[in-house]
Amino acid sequence: MKSIIDLVGRLFIALIFLAAAGNNIVNFRQQVAGMQEWGWSFAPAFFLGVAIFLCIMGSALVALGYRATLGALLLLLAIVPATFLIHDYWNYPGPDQAYHFTHLFKNLAIIGGLLMLMSHGTGKYSIRRVLASTRS
Repeated sequence: MKSIIDLVGRLFIALIFLAAAGNNIVNFRQQVAGMQEWGWSFAPAFFLGVAIFLCIMGSALVALGYRATLGALLLLLAIVPATFLIHDYWNYPGPDQAYHFTHLFKNLAIIGGLLMLMSHGTGKYSIRRVLASTRS
């Protein structure tokens, strides 16, 4: 059962980042405009492109269980800056504060999951293990 839970957990973590990347691709111009509103004036389109790349590559590696530690690191590189630059709830008034509070702590939970993946590995069901068994 633990192996199935490891696989499902990896897939869910990958899914949230793939959904974010897809949303950023579909709404690229609006996301860049939002970054500029947050005060990000230095090359927001470039950095959004980098974030999309990190999310797609990291998600693929984590979901497949191939170089999942690298994949988790790529996802951390995408989520950590966004968490603290965008969801700084203490700088928002009223209802916006509750929204950003929730997203800050949701992201902290995801960061925790990525750190656990880096620490504990992929589990039994991974491409890495399949490849290792075919080499033997």
